[in-house]
Amino acid sequence: MRIAVTGASGQLGAELCRRLGADALPLDHSALDITDAEAVARILNELHPEAVINTAAYTGVDQAERESGRCRLVNADAVGWIAEACRS
Repeated sequence: MRIAVTGASGQLGAELCRRLGADALPLDHSALDITDAEAVARILNELHPEAVINTAAYTGVDQAERESGRCRLVNADAVGWIAEACRS
């Protein structure tokens, strides 16, 4: 089973990729910018994974308050784009 893991360089994503082994398709920020809707659709269409686990997140609480637009983009909008790409 091929499982795409966004946020693969983070703590949770890296551990999931380690446990999934050869089934993991690690997608760190350099491989996929989840804030780019077109890139999300293109990359997931090219990889055609059987499942996607999104571990990418904007987690810096204090910074998120200062950068609320960026936080919403990563934690809300991008999640919708990932879901839409999976639906397609």
